[in-house]
Amino acid sequence: MLAAKDFANTPLHNMVAVGLVEARAVRLWMRSEHTGTLHLRWWPDGDAQAFSQVEVCIPATNECDNTLSVRIPDDFPSVRPLAPLRPYRFRVTHGADGQLVGEGRFTTTPERPEDTPTRYAIALMSCNQPFDEHGVLTEPSDQMLRATYRCFQAHNTKLVLTVGDQMYADSPAQLSLWNPAHFAAVAPSTTTGLHECTAAEVRRLYQRRYRQFWSSPAWQAIHADYPCYPILDDHEIVDNWGSKLDHQQPQWQAIGEGARAAYLDYQGSRVLPMDRRIPASFDYTAAYGNFGLFVMDLRSNRTAGATGRLFSEAQVAALRCFLHQHRDKKCLGIVLSVPVVHLPRLLVNMVGHLSRWSEDFADRWASGSHIRDRNRLLHMLYTHQQSYPAQRLVLLSGDIHIGCVHELRWHPHGPRLYQLVSSGITNDIGWLMQGLSKLVIRCNRRVTTDNALRAQVRLLRGVARQRQNPYGGLNVGILEIETPTPNADPLLRFLLYSHRGETPVCVYRSPLLAPQ
Repeated sequence: MLAAKDFANTPLHNMVAVGLVEARAVRLWMRSEHTGTLHLRWWPDGDAQAFSQVEVCIPATNECDNTLSVRIPDDFPSVRPLAPLRPYRFRVTHGADGQLVGEGRFTTTPERPEDTPTRYAIALMSCNQPFDEHGVLTEPSDQMLRATYRCFQAHNTKLVLTVGDQMYADSPAQLSLWNPAHFAAVAPSTTTGLHECTAAEVRRLYQRRYRQFWSSPAWQAIHADYPCYPILDDHEIVDNWGSKLDHQQPQWQAIGEGARAAYLDYQGSRVLPMDRRIPASFDYTAAYGNFGLFVMDLRSNRTAGATGRLFSEAQVAALRCFLHQHRDKKCLGIVLSVPVVHLPRLLVNMVGHLSRWSEDFADRWASGSHIRDRNRLLHMLYTHQQSYPAQRLVLLSGDIHIGCVHELRWHPHGPRLYQLVSSGITNDIGWLMQGLSKLVIRCNRRVTTDNALRAQVRLLRGVARQRQNPYGGLNVGILEIETPTPNADPLLRFLLYSHRGETPVCVYRSPLLAPQ
């Protein structure tokens, strides 16, 4: 095993997944081992005779690694719209021999905010690196995924936010695309390193990587039965992508382009149309009844240095437009793959210059020129909350390999917002790093911007025997939203789950949080 140059698992062949769900439409994603015609059938759960069926085709020559995304009913003019709040099942088979590509289920969303279920959940997970150093799928990772599926069932989960690092290009280290031995085993014959590859060659290497990381049946079951809404983060390109000056150099451009194209093939096309052009950013919006969601891409436009940035002006404008258009929603969620509250500014200043830590510290909101974007974002959120204080606002993040829940209260008596972080779903970083990560997150007491905006920060206390906030083991986050009557202000509850075998175990549960 020490001499292994590739993963020990059988790579993914066929898979289906539920993407963006609306009241009368859904986007379904599929990957087939073989090209050609596929039969896609769907029907209301419990009424298999009322099915609809269409044919779709994966061309014999394609650049998408035999992946395909379709939107029902829009891509098929003769198909009738779906019904709101209706559970459906679907099945994809290959036209040539009837081979099953995959099957799953989805439930459409409420058509009006007042139709929102009394209680439902939004789930949050990130950092899927389920292999040991030799490329063997670990038993705890597989058990955690099975426990996660059961957790989603128990909490009436409607959306799953997969907030980055759903595949690692650079880990395990022995099987990294930057490890010469592994690269030699998988690379195009004419290249000796990833920097020599064209964007098309990088795309194929990253597609192959997705097939290795997504081969687990437990992983596929989550994606087939729950709408999974993704966003790009660094390991889907390379660790700390965009936070090093080198990443702006020409030799990195093909890597960034190819990796982002593979992300669109396997993740972005769940929520965006499949297109030959890679978008400037992978931002998008979604909604579930009285809950509005803005997902912000913090990697595609990130740059380092004195004029570095985390996002573009177009992204700022899109977020501002979202906040305005959804001002009447009861609750808003904003996905930021890297959490705003993480490294205290003082800690960044003290040890961020040390060579061992500088790259990781440079990847944070509180470091270097990035703090300007942090302050800008916080000011935008503060201004919005001052205008709409009754609206609940939650920041949803991953990346930092712990689970935690923070409350931020604007000084001196302003409204509150919350930050839920969940990481990692299968990436176990070990007890020492867990301990250091928990220590760092506990150091946050306040956030101050350059325009004197201040917020008090605290870790939310949990209920009896479920108070592990922060939590350092494998974890998945849950945001429960309870609206007793259609026009009532929603109550929020935050939960973190780990596992014991295949059984989900709640390690943290907040009390129900009423509007303040």
